[in-house]
Amino acid sequence: MKENKVSGKSLIVVTLALMVGTVIVLTLMVLNRKDASPPSSTSVAAEVPAPHMLKFPQIREWILKEMAAKGAKLSVVNIWATWCEPCRAEMPELAKFAQSGNAPLFLVSADNESDIESVRAFLGESKANFQTSLIAGAQDEFIMEWQKLTESLKTPWSMTLPATFLVTDTGEIRAMLSGEKTESELRAFVAKHQDAKR
Repeated sequence: MKENKVSGKSLIVVTLALMVGTVIVLTLMVLNRKDASPPSSTSVAAEVPAPHMLKFPQIREWILKEMAAKGAKLSVVNIWATWCEPCRAEMPELAKFAQSGNAPLFLVSADNESDIESVRAFLGESKANFQTSLIAGAQDEFIMEWQKLTESLKTPWSMTLPATFLVTDTGEIRAMLSGEKTESELRAFVAKHQDAKR
């Protein structure tokens, strides 16, 4: 009888020790999972340059200044937004195109100014590690002014997104593509107009 009491106490001690050990192991597993979690949107956003906050004339001047610095005769300008699903789907293709060096690429986001961190986070996730611009102030003003630049085209911009424009070093919009495009389509777009008379 006495031996049974002692072994019963030992059993309780062993059971408690196992329970404590299990809790410690589970806690360590949870902590390791947190350490292995993907980087937050804030850390991803820090990997891409902050978009320039510019209005219409400034965006155009920024594009022309960057083109002059690169000695580029043609550039590709893409107007997009994080709330536009085709724009989001297209972004990895734009990033590939930018890396190809086929022509300078400029992104103009139609998101609200208050969404700048969301824009940066999305660009980071898409590996779009190049300079971009976000429309400052009234977006309608920019959209209307940019649309006027397309009036000489056979089909002017209908203001839908995404929209991709081929811009000359004089600020003329030479051609336009509407909707989501692939890297190869963008390369073909530039090649088609590369040797066209100015």
